[in-house]
Amino acid sequence: MWRARKHINTFALFGGNELDFTEAVFENDVIEITGFWMFGGCTIKLPEGVEVQDHVVGIFGGSDVKYTRPS
Repeated sequence: MWRARKHINTFALFGGNELDFTEAVFENDVIEITGFWMFGGCTIKLPEGVEVQDHVVGIFGGSDVKYTRPS
């Protein structure tokens, strides 16, 4: 378990990254992720019931939001 802060920054160059929020404790009702990824992407994993607004402009990369079902 980890604490997801109100603002999260992420960076990837010539590769990708993954943010897994499935076991996170959210410190705020709204979490803002600011990121830069070039020639790669970012995968964000969330528990069901979390609303997402994706404002990504992808050039040689992009983002993917995946929901996990409770086990």
